[in-house]
Amino acid sequence: MAAAAEIEAHSREIIAACEQKVMAERAEQAKDVGDSGSGEGDGGDDVDERLSEDEAKKGVQLGRVAMRIGGSTKLVPYKVMPDPEEQSQWILVKRDRETDELVPIMRRRKKRVVEKNREGVWELQEK
Repeated sequence: MAAAAEIEAHSREIIAACEQKVMAERAEQAKDVGDSGSGEGDGGDDVDERLSEDEAKKGVQLGRVAMRIGGSTKLVPYKVMPDPEEQSQWILVKRDRETDELVPIMRRRKKRVVEKNREGVWELQEK
């Protein structure tokens, strides 16, 4: 019994030390991001959580889009904006890595058109 209690106490100490290390690393990363002010995250393909003032003026919104992935429907975060050519339609957009401009997401050479349903979730429109 005493050995089990010692092992449990030792494992708690290890976990606490790991948690402190992770918290310190996260605080340092947050400090570095705050100092750089670039607004860029890790450079991945996922949606960055911030909209610039210019994007807000264009009507860009962050939204969750219902998509079929792996046989089930999942909500995926995307940027959605009115189509510049046809203002009545909303399209999915992403940031071009070279020009840093928002460009429509294309599939089979067509823009990905979305529409908001009653629940406030964007759905892809098949055309």
